Amino acid sequence: HTVKLDVTEHQAFGYWQSGSQRIVVDEEGRALQASRPAPQTAPTIVEVGADVSKGAQADVDTVRLVARLLRDGIFERIGRQPKAYLFRADRGLTVIADGHPDVIFGDSSNYDFKVQSWIALADRLKQEPPRESVQEIDLRFGRNIVLRAPAGDVLPRVVERIREMSGA
Repeated sequence: HTVKLDVTEHQAFGYWQSGSQRIVVDEEGRALQASRPAPQTAPTIVEVGADVSKGAQADVDTVRLVARLLRDGIFERIGRQPKAYLFRADRGLTVIADGHPDVIFGDSSNYDFKVQSWIALADRLKQEPPRESVQEIDLRFGRNIVLRAPAGDVLPRVVERIREMSGA
């Protein structure tokens, strides 16, 4: 009789933080109970507005989206490094980068279109700065890309608090 075992090791990719709870996740968004720590440069995705009584649970699509953005070298192509990754259930993923408008991806649907639009828009904003400042680029609505000026929304205040906490 022969016994065959397949062992799959899941590598720590980053962290998912919900309130004060922080869990290690792999690139597929699986929570890893026992693993090596994620690399020092590992991303932390911060969930905003979650019910923390249920415990931290990563949004799989968001973790995969961040992994793909990093793997594809998108931040190098844009010329900005992400400062923070925020997840909110009603908005999905928002990428925060210093000196650049926040980018709301939502989910990974239409990934190539969203990335190409972001790259083209980032180039255009560098070449032709708008009269009013742009705080957010919202890529969730297909061909209807939304640019938002600073407003009284709660998200900018949360982003500012996270930036302050990180010493930025």
